[in-house]
Amino acid sequence: MPAGLEVTDPAPVPVFPTLSVEVVRLKLAPTVRAADIATVHVVPLDESQPLHPENREPLFAAAVSVTVVPLV
Repeated sequence: MPAGLEVTDPAPVPVFPTLSVEVVRLKLAPTVRAADIATVHVVPLDESQPLHPENREPLFAAAVSVTVVPLV
């Protein structure tokens, strides 16, 4: 046997072209609706979003920094 030649045991299976087919399936969920639909809005019994007071700018203030130095 010449150098670099290897033998596999068992012999490899010949390669055959394969064909793959994707099937797309569609799922439907039909909805039955009436020919006339009426929407009614009513006033809620309690207030779900009460009015809040307006935001106001804060009054002018002075920044104060205090440093305490011990007496010796």
